[in-house]
Amino acid sequence: MTQLSKFYIWTVGLFLLGFFITLNDDNLYHLFIFSVLIPFPLIVKDLWSNTSILNHPVLYWMLAFFLYMAIASLWTPVDQIAFGFDKQFSRAFYILVFCIGIAYISERHPIAFERILTVLIFAASLVALASILYWAYQYGFDFSKRLTGITRAEHSIQGAAAFAVIYLMALMRLYRTKSFWKILAYGFAVLICLSFIILAQTRGVLIAAAASTLVFLLIKRDFKPVLILMLLAAGFLLISSFWIDWSHLLERLTRGMHERPLIWQYVWHEFLNHPWFGNGTLHDTEIKINGRSVFHAHNIYLATLFHGGIVGLALYLAMVGSALYYAYKNSTEEKYLFAFITIIFASVAMLSDIGKVVLSPTDLWLYFWFPLGLVLTSKG
Repeated sequence: MTQLSKFYIWTVGLFLLGFFITLNDDNLYHLFIFSVLIPFPLIVKDLWSNTSILNHPVLYWMLAFFLYMAIASLWTPVDQIAFGFDKQFSRAFYILVFCIGIAYISERHPIAFERILTVLIFAASLVALASILYWAYQYGFDFSKRLTGITRAEHSIQGAAAFAVIYLMALMRLYRTKSFWKILAYGFAVLICLSFIILAQTRGVLIAAAASTLVFLLIKRDFKPVLILMLLAAGFLLISSFWIDWSHLLERLTRGMHERPLIWQYVWHEFLNHPWFGNGTLHDTEIKINGRSVFHAHNIYLATLFHGGIVGLALYLAMVGSALYYAYKNSTEEKYLFAFITIIFASVAMLSDIGKVVLSPTDLWLYFWFPLGLVLTSKG
């Protein structure tokens, strides 16, 4: 491994860690974009010498989706433009560099990549623990107050989704390890990240985590480690119920979703006005619901129909579908199994959230684009 490769690996590792350890300040976090973009030319020569990543079908579908959604900016009505035309291209470029960088490191430097993920698991778990303790100290287990992260992952929904990725990573490590101390360490990471997801009271993420866990268990055909964790969790709930009323949390998790159907109905009717090519990707989707403004469709599939029409959704599904196909085909290797279950997680979680997938760095990069990047090294 050359010094240039080491430098690039560390910058990408820092970028991933930044999803959990930086403050929620966009200007600060933009520095992490350039930690990946500026060193990227260091690996371009190596990429061209072995073009398997650049020739992958999933990358072609990504390019097709990005290009179409950028072109779809052109037919946004002038009075509805919400942001600059150039952002569609710049954001797509950032994502491509990120995904190709992840693919490059995972394929050419697997040991270093494994270490990066190990650091990520335990750093994020400690942040999740600190967030839970701070929430408990501040609100005294008042479940009317949703848990939020203490760093950049402070948004309840996206923060919970980011920690769900760590939960899935730790769960897979838990299954493969035989060391007692590693079992304890990864078991801790699984339980603390799952606790974060539950206390964030984000049902879409919780349902998605359950669905992806079930798929993983069905593939592994081994429920024993999870049953042990469930018994430990049940024991904790039983003991803690003497001073914590967990029924209030259940009430919060089962509260009505009366606003979602109203949002979806509005977006669907707007889509029907321009079914084939959509309303344009720069379109302002502000929706007035019960006296407040909602700025996205809360469903990635409806949102893609709204912005890009049937053509846009077809390209999106082709991109995701091809990634799932290649990930599952190679799922005997752990990183592709992780990519497969994480894409399933994202696909389910985004049924009730997210308006766009082409964004500046957000937690969505971790739970959607990160696994797609891993798939770029899979075999046909």
